[in-house]
Amino acid sequence: MTLHDGDTPVDADQLRRLLEEQRPDLADAPLQVVEGPGTDHVLVRVGDDLVARLPRNAPAAVSLGTELRWLPRLVDRLTLPLPRVEHEGVPGAGYPFVWALLGWLDGHDLCAVVLDGPVPRTWAAGADGVLTALADRHRVRLLRRALDLGREAAPFAGPPVLLHADLIPGNLLHREGRLTGLLDLGALTTGDPAWDLTPAWCSTRPGDLALHAAAAPPGRPRRPGPPAGRRRPQPRLTRGLAARYGETLGSPSSQ
Repeated sequence: MTLHDGDTPVDADQLRRLLEEQRPDLADAPLQVVEGPGTDHVLVRVGDDLVARLPRNAPAAVSLGTELRWLPRLVDRLTLPLPRVEHEGVPGAGYPFVWALLGWLDGHDLCAVVLDGPVPRTWAAGADGVLTALADRHRVRLLRRALDLGREAAPFAGPPVLLHADLIPGNLLHREGRLTGLLDLGALTTGDPAWDLTPAWCSTRPGDLALHAAAAPPGRPRRPGPPAGRRRPQPRLTRGLAARYGETLGSPSSQ
């Protein structure tokens, strides 16, 4: 099955051939393709304890290489579970890319929670507001002002921190309302921790944003509150939250 032009077809039969060549001890293990939102890799569960990660194309293979470099360095250093690397596969059996066997993490990704919950309705309402604003030229000025406020936000002044950089719902596992795992370190990078605020906007309820704000580190500068009945962006407070998240992952110099 392919999704993009130039993708290499990947299925359970392809994995079976790779296992026969490179992991004959697993050649007879039951295989089950894992359905999910990802478009760059095919995931196949191997037995009960492993999952194979097979890139569909060359850029995805580069991403997997990043993940394989970093997972062993981080797996025992974060409180949120990461999959362990159990085997680093090489091209073979007609398959042109590196691939990997990772430890299986129990849980469900957050996509179903987001799609079934209030967040999409919030997105829809927001999109409707934007379209309405664009239809009214007088309100276009308000949109431009909102963009200007974002550009005027103070840049992050601290040292670059390690970023997951792809904290979409499909990369977060949960069970019984609690996070149980973090997936896909292929986009790992360093920089402004605000980048990793993604879950605050796409995986939480609108009313929960105040809880994120309360996590800002002590001493972080805060602006006075807006006049009654008005709200305005709080970029420094937002960056304060991001800094707390960045401290959880740690700075690149500590890795």
